[in-house]
Amino acid sequence: MRSRIYTLAHRLLMELRMTKLLVASVLALLTAPALAGPNPTPAPATIQVGLKVDGGKDQRHYTVKLLDKACGSVTAKTLATSDEIKVCAFNDGANVRLEIEWQLHEKDRDIVNKSELVLTHGATQELDGGTAKLSVSLG
Repeated sequence: MRSRIYTLAHRLLMELRMTKLLVASVLALLTAPALAGPNPTPAPATIQVGLKVDGGKDQRHYTVKLLDKACGSVTAKTLATSDEIKVCAFNDGANVRLEIEWQLHEKDRDIVNKSELVLTHGATQELDGGTAKLSVSLG
């Protein structure tokens, strides 16, 4: 009788131990992804736009760095000249669509130009304002 009770108790303990092991394994599998934390999102790519104003007598260079669907601006004033340039960038895979508002004010001339263009990285386009030009490059 004693060996029978001992065998029964031993079997119950083994089943209980196996049940605890099974519960612990299932909990570990279910909570492991939550403990690992979320995957980090990559940093958004910066779009670098180079601007060169060629007013005939002199050249002025500017750079604007933007994120996708963002706008930036450059304003430079001297006693003789004033440049105001606003650029908005919209990334479209290999191409970037730029919306540009450019104003040049000097003693004898005022130029206002609103343009929209598409550039690939490394490309340059020139906007002709008549007596001055704005070169736009995408870095």
